[in-house]
Amino acid sequence: MARAPENTRAAFLRAFEDGADGVECDVRLTKDGVPVIIHDPDTARLANKTKVVSQSTFAELQELEFGSYHGEVQRILSLGDLLELVGPDRCAYVELKASTPGRLGRAREQVKTKLFARRQGLGLVSSSSLPPITRGDRRLVRAVVAELRRRPNAQVVLHSFDPGTVRAAHRRLPSVPTGLLFEASSTQGAETVEPRHALRVAMKIGAGSLHPEHSLVGGSSTSELFGGAPVVVWTAKAADVGRLVKAGVHGIITNDPAETLAALK
Repeated sequence: MARAPENTRAAFLRAFEDGADGVECDVRLTKDGVPVIIHDPDTARLANKTKVVSQSTFAELQELEFGSYHGEVQRILSLGDLLELVGPDRCAYVELKASTPGRLGRAREQVKTKLFARRQGLGLVSSSSLPPITRGDRRLVRAVVAELRRRPNAQVVLHSFDPGTVRAAHRRLPSVPTGLLFEASSTQGAETVEPRHALRVAMKIGAGSLHPEHSLVGGSSTSELFGGAPVVVWTAKAADVGRLVKAGVHGIITNDPAETLAALK
């Protein structure tokens, strides 16, 4: 959120004040298995001390001061805290922050992906042949699903850049909608989907919607681009709104809800 420290209570409350229908956030797992709302794998950019999220307990992370660069101190939220804040009448798009393999592992997976692409004409390994997700990612999916089962009235969409993680979430809790994130030039690792294959891959892994980087939606309609699947774009600015509405997107993720909503009028 541009007007408050990202992924904090202040940011989400400001979004609601500005008229947002919901929020988008990132979730990672702590050392003691608590899903927490944070984008980065560590707190260096966001808090007064640096801790690696996966190597810290929730209690340790709660001691840190987030958002001092914005002139206000916030504490890290658990996924439960966020869902309590959002309530049953608004929606939360929750990005499952899948692990990114190391440089060597990523290179190996790229070779594997290209071999399958040649054989199957997909540009990505088939759903049945996707490399298994990491143990850490499985733990994250289980913890998020467990929290959602405790809150059956929550309106949540789970999405990720990693098809295997989306598939795992869909299989564990098919009643919760899932989406596939992808971008124009990928930095997410070998398993990231190429835009031209997004719909085919989404159908294979059970994703109900496509979540492209906004620049991938140009002059053509979303039906022409993505076969009529629901499309939610990220992270758009007010200047992009006219083009996106004309293309027929179903939702817009933005850092500035007030400016974006003003552009819709």
